[in-house]
Amino acid sequence: MATACSGTGAPSFALRELVGARNEIISSESHAATRGWFMKNHDVQHCFSHMASARTGGYCDKHKAICPAVTEESIDLFVCGFTCKLFSQESNARFKHAAVPEMFAPNGQVVPKAIPFVEASRFINKFRPATAVLENVTGCLKKVHAQIPDDAVYKTPLDYILNGVLRIDGKDEPIGFNRIQGYKTEVHTLRISDFGLPQARPRLYFVLLREDVLSRAPQAHEQIRSMLMAFRSVYQRPATMAELFSCSAHASHDWEDVSEDVELAKQFDRPASEPLPAYVPSNEKRTIQRESMDALRADLGLGEISDMEYRQFTTFCRQRYGDRWAVGMNCREAESVDLLYHQFTASLAAGENDFGDVVVDLSKSLERGAYKTDGRMPTLTTSSHIFSFSEQRLMRPPELFASHGFNLTEVKFIPNKRSLYSSMTGNAMSVPVVGACILSVILVAGLRESHQYPKLHTRQVKAGSDTSPEGSTESEDMDVDNDA
Repeated sequence: MATACSGTGAPSFALRELVGARNEIISSESHAATRGWFMKNHDVQHCFSHMASARTGGYCDKHKAICPAVTEESIDLFVCGFTCKLFSQESNARFKHAAVPEMFAPNGQVVPKAIPFVEASRFINKFRPATAVLENVTGCLKKVHAQIPDDAVYKTPLDYILNGVLRIDGKDEPIGFNRIQGYKTEVHTLRISDFGLPQARPRLYFVLLREDVLSRAPQAHEQIRSMLMAFRSVYQRPATMAELFSCSAHASHDWEDVSEDVELAKQFDRPASEPLPAYVPSNEKRTIQRESMDALRADLGLGEISDMEYRQFTTFCRQRYGDRWAVGMNCREAESVDLLYHQFTASLAAGENDFGDVVVDLSKSLERGAYKTDGRMPTLTTSSHIFSFSEQRLMRPPELFASHGFNLTEVKFIPNKRSLYSSMTGNAMSVPVVGACILSVILVAGLRESHQYPKLHTRQVKAGSDTSPEGSTESEDMDVDNDA
């Protein structure tokens, strides 16, 4: 297997769980700390610092030297989670393009955020893996601008990802997955909640099969679709946050160092009997956030109460747990906890919510409704700070990993890297979902004799089912990554 932009290495964890395989030929990751974590957790022959280096050669963190491209290996499977910064509906630039190709290469120059997609296509073109699985957000299904005409060549990012052509220096380079000669592509919409985990996280999975694989198994794509639906049926319901916390509590985690905690807690260094400081904005964006919080406070009838009563929840938590209770939160986020406490206390009195089930992403503004009341959590992003009212604290890194289905006994944490883990889990593919794709592919494609399953059924799946991109009805308003 070769991977790129896999961040936490979910494909490697999945493959290890499924078939005990550890033979990863190539990996690439642009973030240095993430590469260090990846190599601590995975056995890989080369870990390049740039995705293009896997194709051309370049600096390899495994050998601390310039390594050539790996050309002598036959790659069974290529897995890539190319960045979603272009496609997420949370991106500030998401709806500012007059035409889809301008998202990728305005004026003939590939933008940095498009490089992982372009390089994934080039990698497949050069190394010709037998199969490939690629992941991105369902924002790819939506128009990049409301005024793009219906008869445009590319109406959505997905149209370009499948059929795009780059025009650079007067030459056309076919990069859409459908344009890679000798492959057939199918797209599946999968949600992590359908695989037993407590967040929705809808994602598109692109499955590419080489023509010789299809000649051996002509119904392979249909069989893969059927298997994915069968795997989903194993889970009667998604896990709840309470179950996740219970599972995580029984595992030992060496992930935290007090030095980072002490730094983060300094802003709350005051007697526990006093309320936490009010959030003071320092720029225009934060001023808007302050005004929004003041408006919500007024709507809740809290404008005239004392600071101690207003900040009663955070004050109680600090009295009970000490200053380190607030580790990871800034002043705005702490005040958001108090506002939500008052809001949901009122809702509970009206019989509308179970307060203990409230989980909120404090990195989002309150008016965006970044909370869940159904025992699940908002979809993780790279900046997420997930606060559980039942636990009265932020979720810890091991719990963030567990929410993606990682086996915590297999994860080797690096102390004092809370911010790194928040970013990594916001970027992560989910182990059971990418694992279901990998298992379906290796069983159907017959990549290795030991992994073949000759009695696969050939039931056809109707168009528009939940595993087809057109069948996705999940709202992405609060369930998308801003950096995947």
